[in-house]
Amino acid sequence: NNFEYKYFNIKKWMQKNCAILRKESNLVSGTFLENVAFLENKINEEEILELLKILDLTDLLDKNLFLKTNILLKGNNLSAGQQQRILLARALYKKPKLLILDEPTSHLDKITQEKFNEVINLYKGKMTIIIVTHRDEILKVSDKIIKL
Repeated sequence: NNFEYKYFNIKKWMQKNCAILRKESNLVSGTFLENVAFLENKINEEEILELLKILDLTDLLDKNLFLKTNILLKGNNLSAGQQQRILLARALYKKPKLLILDEPTSHLDKITQEKFNEVINLYKGKMTIIIVTHRDEILKVSDKIIKL
């Protein structure tokens, strides 16, 4: 194939194929549904619910409101670890080819971090995952480790 880099639109490719979870990422005031499907055109409630189950977040859902359970601005009604897992659900919902996680376990306790590692293992091979971290625990799921 005659691929010429000058015709490649990296910004467009990243918007379509890349998801990033950074420490600066925030939840918005709205429902679980709106936060996970944030900026996505297609909303699949079954997929969102499955992600919330995988990330052990369904206990936060109101029995009556379910996915329409409200989240306050910046997730102020949630713990830092819960916020981080919802943001991971958002990133995974996009089904990216490239998932970049910046300190994804910084607010997680040991048990939740182990569950987080299990989730990452579920998605290995389905996408390229780059993890930037200072914590050695998450490195257990890595195929390659590059120390800088």
